[in-house]
Amino acid sequence: MAMKEKSQDEVGAAVDPQHYKTFSVEVIEMMRRIWGSEAFIMHCEMTAFKYRMRAGRKHGQLAEVDLAKAAQYERWATEERQKQPSTL
Repeated sequence: MAMKEKSQDEVGAAVDPQHYKTFSVEVIEMMRRIWGSEAFIMHCEMTAFKYRMRAGRKHGQLAEVDLAKAAQYERWATEERQKQPSTL
């Protein structure tokens, strides 16, 4: 049985689900505040790596969704890194 293609809206909802936004601060922001910038960046980079490695291999999960999730985590890591003062 062929897997149904997901629409861009469905992919977006899988990448940025509403259940992480039920508090006054989004969960990803809580993590950054609690564990700090360096730990946050490391978490994002490791999570992106995980999603890239499993892309297309998780039953019922399209590679497109995993790659979109990886890209989101990479954006968060890059944005956080850009907030840090230069060490030059």
